[in-house]
Amino acid sequence: SAGPVCLLGITMTDLKQIFNDRADKLTDHDPWRYGEALSLKGDLIEVSWVHAHMRESALLDTGCGTGRHCTELSKLHPKVQFDCFDFASNNIKILNKKIAEEHIENIHAKACGTDEMWSEYGDKKYDTIVSIGLVQYLTDDKFITYLDECHKLLNPEGVLIMKVPTSYLDMFTFDGYSELLQNRYVSKYRNFQDMSQAVYPFFDIEKIEQVFTLANLDREELETIEHNKKTRQMWFLLRKKVISERPFEGVRNPPNR
Repeated sequence: SAGPVCLLGITMTDLKQIFNDRADKLTDHDPWRYGEALSLKGDLIEVSWVHAHMRESALLDTGCGTGRHCTELSKLHPKVQFDCFDFASNNIKILNKKIAEEHIENIHAKACGTDEMWSEYGDKKYDTIVSIGLVQYLTDDKFITYLDECHKLLNPEGVLIMKVPTSYLDMFTFDGYSELLQNRYVSKYRNFQDMSQAVYPFFDIEKIEQVFTLANLDREELETIEHNKKTRQMWFLLRKKVISERPFEGVRNPPNR
């Protein structure tokens, strides 16, 4: 869906175009800014964490990129049905090509964005929803809508697994030129309080954990990925709350427990 402001004057249409332009240059999984070897290592670290925390039933991967996470997870969980979407259509073309080449039967992928998530998947139910590197591109209002829709899509006791670049200090928005994307790049770094307040109406926080550490990377690799000293990539493992009358809809600052 085109037009609405995303971050600092960048519209969702602009953001889609930036990432579609990036995707159009790809023929395989995106090495992003770390290079092929470190990108693969980082992705497999993420796959391992999701594998350990997902439920053994239907999974929705939101903003799946070229699909390395879901293709690897599909091999570890051959009985789980994976639905995956990304708003960059060429990412989905690459994923569908891999699905065909590797004869993967338990992944269904389509090109759409979070704005279309409810209309595309609202008639389904999932036990796990995954969001890796997605929500930093959503405005606060769109983030709340995303959390609300994830809550509705999940079965009771379902989990939302989010990997989020998180600020240790105050929330800030990066707005600058990306050599990689060869374009303006905007990303919102919420802090832990921002994240807690946003998810509180919909989810219980079961775990927050740093994604990349010296336990899974060497120091040079860690400094390459976590080059901004004010932020860290963090896992948020969220369990669906029971909301009998959905009283918090639209509320930005819910009361304390």
